Amino acid sequence: MKNNLIDVELIEDNIYVLSFNNSPVNAISIQFLREFNSSINLIIKNHNARCLIISSKLKHFCAGADLKERSQFTHQETIHFLDNLNNVFNKIDNMNIPVIASLDGAVLGGGAELALCCDFRIASQHIKIGFPETGLGIIPGAGGTYRLPKIIGLSNAKRYIYTANIINSQKALEIGLIDEISINPLDNSIRLAREIKKNAPIAINSAKKSINNSFRLNLKKGLEVERNAYLETLGTKDRQEALKAFNEKRKPIWRNE
Repeated sequence: MKNNLIDVELIEDNIYVLSFNNSPVNAISIQFLREFNSSINLIIKNHNARCLIISSKLKHFCAGADLKERSQFTHQETIHFLDNLNNVFNKIDNMNIPVIASLDGAVLGGGAELALCCDFRIASQHIKIGFPETGLGIIPGAGGTYRLPKIIGLSNAKRYIYTANIINSQKALEIGLIDEISINPLDNSIRLAREIKKNAPIAINSAKKSINNSFRLNLKKGLEVERNAYLETLGTKDRQEALKAFNEKRKPIWRNE
């Protein structure tokens, strides 16, 4: 199944690869998100699917939101977009099959938050991964402040969200943000999917449900807290300045307003 920006293919029995193809950096636009949601819905409805790999046909996995498009949004349009983004990411998190992120190039902002929704993250040595949102006057608002501490620990999560630092593959592996560095992350993702597929599908589905539900008992409340904190940043003058600075290709001047 192929859309303009998303390609889903069955590479072998019951293993699917969903590939992004939104040149140049797979920025998350309204159209991209619409096609992504449609593709995820089709995979969820496919009861024969045993594993999903999310990858990219381009140099970069996903550089986050399309800031040029985002800068034209009204306040309400931004909230609507954020809610739709969270809806898609939560679907991925809740899929009853394993999901593997095959990462390369830029894995930033919403792209990094998407990777957090997956069960495994296999990356090339060329990735640049991080959460630059505080440098744009907001916070990670698609599950990042909830999921990141559970994966890399509280202190590390605070460090990389507060500083907005972008890190390389070796550092990401060191702190547990990725699971493996590979010369060919897609090949290694397929290899892992094959290992998983050897085992009973109902058992895998039940194991994932049990692990996730016990690990994230307060998921709903955690995401509500994040959404409210995000909304606090959205109407600030600093947020407006960040978007203006982005379009003018300069550093923002923060006024704490």
